[in-house]
This record gives sequence, C-alpha cells and structure tokens, in this order.
Amino acid sequence: MPFINHTNVPETRFQSDIAEYPADLENWVLKPLFAYAGAGVKLNITRDDLDAVPEDKRSQFIIQRKVVFEAIVENPDGVKSTPEVRVMYLWTGDEPEAAILLGRISRGKMANLTGAQFTQEENWVGVAPVFGVDTAPQVKPPRPAPAP
Repeated sequence: MPFINHTNVPETRFQSDIAEYPADLENWVLKPLFAYAGAGVKLNITRDDLDAVPEDKRSQFIIQRKVVFEAIVENPDGVKSTPEVRVMYLWTGDEPEAAILLGRISRGKMANLTGAQFTQEENWVGVAPVFGVDTAPQVKPPRPAPAP
C-alpha cells in the first residue's frame, strides 16, 4: 500500500521513510508488514510506540491513516455492527479484473479480524462471499510500482 497513491487507499508510509512523525498521530495506526489477522497492529499510537520499533526493523512497519468504520447494521441484540465489502482483483494482463466480492461484518475497534485472539474480545460477527461480481466497483486499482 505504500506504493499506491489513490483516493480509495488510505495514505500509507513505511516507518523507515518518515523523517518527522505526523503531528496528528491519533489519526494514524502502526502495522507490521508481515502479520496476520491484526497481530501487532497499534490503533492509538504515540511517539513512544514509533520509537520502540528498532531502527533496523522500521522498513518492516507502516503507518497508515486511520479509516473510520461506521457501525450501521442493526443486530437483534440492539448492538450495531460494521459492514465491509472487499474486492479481490486478479491481474489478467494489463488491467486488474474483479474476481470476487467478500462481505464481512464485525463489532469492535478493529474491523473484520479473523484471528482467534480477536474473535472473542472484539465480538466478530461473520464473513461470506458476495455473489454478483458484475456489480463490483468499476474503479480499477493502479498496478503497484515495483519495489525499490
């Protein structure tokens, strides 16, 4: 994501590329590049969190502008959940092609996590394929630039 500059992609930077931390750290998250199901993600970061990452490991972390997930789905228990639709694209030549839509719904600060450590504490709700790929967004993501 640090290589993609698009209005539909939250601003993302490698921690190693940051000379000066953003003044509004409350609007950013810290994520390890190689983690699964939200492991190691810090939502409310401070300068101390960023400084705690060893300098030689900072190229393996990103900071990303927070995305606010809105809880809008009413549940039988009266608690609202957050819906999300993800689009998986496959590169089939020069242009990406929408392959599948995935609908997810969750509760909690970190949307749509599948790891066991989050399904209990965040009250994860569910995931399902969405039929009708023809209705996928027509916005095509840019091809990522090759890694330096």
